[in-house]
Amino acid sequence: LPSTLAMPTEENNLGSSWQNIRRMQIGLKSSMFPGCSTLGDLWSRAAKLWPDERCQGTREILDHFTELQPNGRKFKKVVLGQYKWQSYAEVDTRISNFSGGLIHSLGVRPGEESGDRIAIYSETRAEWLIAAQACFRLGIPLVTLYATLGEDAIIHGINQSEAKFVVTSDELLGKLL
Repeated sequence: LPSTLAMPTEENNLGSSWQNIRRMQIGLKSSMFPGCSTLGDLWSRAAKLWPDERCQGTREILDHFTELQPNGRKFKKVVLGQYKWQSYAEVDTRISNFSGGLIHSLGVRPGEESGDRIAIYSETRAEWLIAAQACFRLGIPLVTLYATLGEDAIIHGINQSEAKFVVTSDELLGKLL
């Protein structure tokens, strides 16, 4: 059908992954680098190639204040310090530690088909990337929930994704609870 843009990758299985029809016709390359078929594999490759290179920069919040806008709305502003960088090796260690905690402390069962699902409900931040990469490494299905969502949307996202665990920030924990 000319109006059909995507089809399931497994015939007669609407629950399987879907793929752009044009990509199916021309063939989809499964990996750009040998031995790297997942996002977790790609991260591991980068960490091995560039262990001492700068990878992740964060900035300390030095001050924060609320600015009143002309329309009457309040806008939160922050004053940030200089970037502090971590190397690929340092970030990789954090990912390994978080992955181990998911398995050994929380009992998360990895596996795309029969494992647990995790939702990340957080602002975009260094810890968000650590949690996402840990899920990629372990093959844990992951859903992200925007920090700006209201209660009903958060509940809907967790229920629809069937997430058994939620990773969040201290600032959003009250809203999540």
